[in-house]
Amino acid sequence: MTATCLYSGLAPARVGLLQGRREDKAMARTAPRVHTAQANIEQLKALQLLLDAELVVELRMKDGSVLRGTVTERPAVQQFRDPDEQEGTNGQVPLDVPGEGVKLLWLDEIEYVTRLGSN
Repeated sequence: MTATCLYSGLAPARVGLLQGRREDKAMARTAPRVHTAQANIEQLKALQLLLDAELVVELRMKDGSVLRGTVTERPAVQQFRDPDEQEGTNGQVPLDVPGEGVKLLWLDEIEYVTRLGSN
């Protein structure tokens, strides 16, 4: 079996606290970080294209954790607001992790992807 890997070289983004913030009704989608630099947005889109539905992957996260599971649907890259109300881009991927259920992960938290096959 051949594995395909991708390194996520996203630059650090602004991070704020979600506590005590009211969501804007016009844009109820908030993300812990958003990206506005074109290079970072292109990296998110590359991850989106790499992570096909029903693909079994191993994800190395930027916090050092490793998750193995099945992508349940192709990630969505879209506009969000961060805790400071800055608008930008991020994305989420649902990963079905055996014994833990489906986890919704932020694309910019993924450091490395290994494609293991499909279900």
